[in-house]
Amino acid sequence: MNSIRSKLLATLMGTAFCAMSIAAIAVYFEVKDETNELFDYQLEQMAGVFLNTSTLSFDHFINKSNIEEIDNDFALIVYDAQHKKIYSTGMDVSIPYPSILGYKDQIIENKKWSSFSAKNNDKTVTVLQPEEARQEIAASTALMSILPFLIVLPIFALLIWFIVRKELSPINDFQNTVSSLDEHRLEPLIFSYLPRELKPLGDALNAMIERLKIALQARKNFVADAAHELRTPLSALLLQLELAKKSVDPKETQTALETLGKGILRANRLIEQLLMLARQEKSSDRMDEKTDLTHVVSETLITLLPLAEAKKIELIVEQIEPASIIANEYDIQTLVTNLLDNAIRYTPQRGTVSIGLYILHNVAVLKIIDNGIGVNESNKERVFDRFYRVNNHHSIGSGLGLSIVKEICQKYDIKIILEDNIPSGTIVTLEFHQERSV
Repeated sequence: MNSIRSKLLATLMGTAFCAMSIAAIAVYFEVKDETNELFDYQLEQMAGVFLNTSTLSFDHFINKSNIEEIDNDFALIVYDAQHKKIYSTGMDVSIPYPSILGYKDQIIENKKWSSFSAKNNDKTVTVLQPEEARQEIAASTALMSILPFLIVLPIFALLIWFIVRKELSPINDFQNTVSSLDEHRLEPLIFSYLPRELKPLGDALNAMIERLKIALQARKNFVADAAHELRTPLSALLLQLELAKKSVDPKETQTALETLGKGILRANRLIEQLLMLARQEKSSDRMDEKTDLTHVVSETLITLLPLAEAKKIELIVEQIEPASIIANEYDIQTLVTNLLDNAIRYTPQRGTVSIGLYILHNVAVLKIIDNGIGVNESNKERVFDRFYRVNNHHSIGSGLGLSIVKEICQKYDIKIILEDNIPSGTIVTLEFHQERSV
């Protein structure tokens, strides 16, 4: 039973039934006890009446037409001063003289009787009542007392059902409002009435809708930007291909082919970066393993050395200390490669790029410094956006490198800092969290 309404109704009705049952049982035993006390008092009063009545007038006092009823309700025994029975009614067996006066329960012929005995100077009177008759009357009286509970219970159940249905109606309204949400037009939900208990859920839902709206818009922008970035080099490739076909001058053909090669290289790099970014988003879970950061930096330097030599850029390796971190090696290699590749691409020919790795207070710090075009203060946050390129730079690139860097840094809680390298250039610092360093 997953329905809140059903559970609430069952719980409330069950609780009400248990409460009424306990109250009815308590009333039953209370009335029963009071009835027994009343019967005891009645025995005492009857004994007093017959004690002050002469023996000769007993038969006249007791109506013979009611003898059967009297025999069923009580018995009377009278003893003289010498403890001899001088009168008896409602009792066929011989009962010995009472050993004690007052109230007493006794078994006579396997039947329980309640009795009361009293005496004066002339005689002793014992009045007996069968326990069976007493309990029957007491039970009947007690049942009559709990009859109102039995009448009220279905009325109370109906009232509970009506109240629960009325108070839970906002949940239906909430459901209808959520159902009206259009996936093509995400807007915050407006509720006509929202109880205090549902308000946090409504606020959380609206916050999620806002985040989803931003994410979907970012996805649309990404697809549009990716299509635009792919269309531009592909259009250029087609143009250069047509020029190469139509050209009769070998130099023009060579120029067209070189331009065609650069376009192919740019398109290929863009596709690689798109695949890499998609892989990072898909595998957002951390893959913790021990990675030799020093080895990753060395391998990246060897890989990108030809690119630096092609631009006659001097790669300066500063202090390199042994450092190990807990992260996936491929992710860290992608991170370092993108940062060093960016530094080389955005540094003019005959510039310098330096890299250093050292340990500071048990934190592995990787620093990459270039004397390239730098990043304006207003652009330091935007450079991590997809397809954003600083100052419309004309080097072959996709504008996705730093977006991938940002994804990896967020995945492994790596702190990245962008600073100006006076007079020109950029300083990129990576701080690997202390708990991740070894």
